[in-house]
Amino acid sequence: MTTQIHYRADIDGLRAIAVLVVILFHLDPTWLPGGYVGVDIFFVISGYLISRIIQRELDDGKFSFTGFYARRVRRIIPALTFVILSTVLVFQFVFSPSDLEKLVESAIYAQFFLSNLYFAFVADASYFSDDAHSQALLHLWSLAVEEQFYLFWPVILLWGFRALRLRQFIVALSALCIVSFLLGNVLYRYDPMTAYYMLPARIGEFGLGTLVALLQARGGLASALARPGMATMAMVVGLIMIALSCVTLRPYSVFPGVNALLPTFGAALILLGGIVQPWPARVLGRPLPVFIGRISYSAYLWHWPIVVGIRYVEGDLDLVQKGIAFVATILLASVTYYVIEVPFRYKKLALGRALFRYALAPGVFLLIADVGLRSTDGHGLFALSPSFKERYERQVRGLNPNATADYVCQRSALSQRDVQNPNCVTGAASHEKPAILLFGDSKAAQLAGLLGKVGEHTGDSIRNVAHTACPPIIDDPARFSRGKYATSCDRSAKVVWPTVLDYPKVVLSANWASYLERDDMIFEQALIETIEALQAQGIEPALIGEVPYFPGYDRECYIIQLKVSFVNCDERARAPRALIAEVNARIGRIAKTTGVAFFDFADLLCDRWTCSAKIDGAPLYYDAGHLSIDGSIRVGEMAVKDEALLAKLAAFLR
Repeated sequence: MTTQIHYRADIDGLRAIAVLVVILFHLDPTWLPGGYVGVDIFFVISGYLISRIIQRELDDGKFSFTGFYARRVRRIIPALTFVILSTVLVFQFVFSPSDLEKLVESAIYAQFFLSNLYFAFVADASYFSDDAHSQALLHLWSLAVEEQFYLFWPVILLWGFRALRLRQFIVALSALCIVSFLLGNVLYRYDPMTAYYMLPARIGEFGLGTLVALLQARGGLASALARPGMATMAMVVGLIMIALSCVTLRPYSVFPGVNALLPTFGAALILLGGIVQPWPARVLGRPLPVFIGRISYSAYLWHWPIVVGIRYVEGDLDLVQKGIAFVATILLASVTYYVIEVPFRYKKLALGRALFRYALAPGVFLLIADVGLRSTDGHGLFALSPSFKERYERQVRGLNPNATADYVCQRSALSQRDVQNPNCVTGAASHEKPAILLFGDSKAAQLAGLLGKVGEHTGDSIRNVAHTACPPIIDDPARFSRGKYATSCDRSAKVVWPTVLDYPKVVLSANWASYLERDDMIFEQALIETIEALQAQGIEPALIGEVPYFPGYDRECYIIQLKVSFVNCDERARAPRALIAEVNARIGRIAKTTGVAFFDFADLLCDRWTCSAKIDGAPLYYDAGHLSIDGSIRVGEMAVKDEALLAKLAAFLR
């Protein structure tokens, strides 16, 4: 008996919801802070459809792996390849050499559906970090996950349909889904990027879609939902769950894992309820949502390169630019759907020939392009212009992060050797042990050059030691750290703190805003307890506030300007003082409460209302919140010229 699968317009409507929430999130995360869950909705839909298709073909005795994968290749790869090659070509004339090299490298991984591996383990790029805004193909991690899922899932379905009774298969799959969602929470604790990008924590999302297909095949649940109001209730609840996830989840929420149940179970309820087509299904099946759903794949492919391109040139997008990005996405997606997706989907090509034409040949081209780029240090066609190369070298000089300076001991895991490293001392030349220790995270490391300039003037030497993303808290600092740094944070603290207690004076500096945002009063109390513990040992502590933060700052902007002359870098190098004033005022109050010195260098870079990341036309920052090597030294020189600030610093250092 042939199993019929009828087209469901409401599924295209659900696709429209999924792609729209992702696009809106990427245009402005404040609109839908949890809009990234749209990807997870797609995973549920994929699990449902693949299971229905394979079940139908097995019932008809027509299933073949080569036929299945040939359809996938024709469906997915042509549009993907077109977007990848177009992005690489256009961004050749926009991206800086270093970003262009990373783009082509990521394009090769994307072409072979390995983007998730690239961003998790090669580029080490968090989906929610500031660096994501220069990764034009970052969004393709989800396609890699989906295609990796398709490699083995047909085998599992084939085994399940043949070896198990339907009820047994449902129970086994339910158990697998539960394990996958729980695994997401476990992985997030140790390595958030592995949890986010890799398949194990996402299998449960595909599995939910498969469960809907199996329950539909069993028939009983479909009959129950056919009762008046039951199907409607299921769909309405599902829509509410998706809406709640979009507005309650945040980029820093633990995700995937148990939190992913809210949007994915909601999507599963919508798929279940839609089987009997109640009124919510008919609303989702209206022409507009169906149209957006049909072009959703192309829209997903195009939207992120468009957003990255505009943001790369213009900085933070205003409302008009966001509107332009949205309209451009819909237009390009429509053209791609009708010109590439639909025609290629129905070409009768065998699997081997389709793979060669649509995947292997473009992949080889990208490999050649990658070799060419690397041989020209990322300049590509611009390597033909000696004046461009000269201006480029002049511009990048001195913009390196402080962690790369030979006099900075910032590590992701600190050892006793780092604490005693003779190179990690700045200020006045001295063979004696410094009396002052600068201690904290990367926000402390960035001040090594600054305090070194002050020390040269006052005759003091200062040792620095810093742990990436780990606060200078004496009692269990790992509780305020995240992901892979949490474990090394705890180990490093056990190494460093006994040495810290040997210094008469200790300067504490950290990413105060980040720690306070996460844990607020708990962190504030931990910092106070740390200061009091130092004072109890006869040590004189001091706190340093944060340097100004520039959300739109991009050191690469001055390099982009060499290619795109109308780029306004100066605007990105300015920010309201209020962004940093509140957190520094709070740290200042802690200093006053505990009776320790407090230093705020924001006055050197800010007037009453506005801060600047430049001095005399020269950029000072490595990224949005960290001074560069040269920038730290330049601000130190400014501190020496500020008599009141210098006197206050000298009084503490001596």
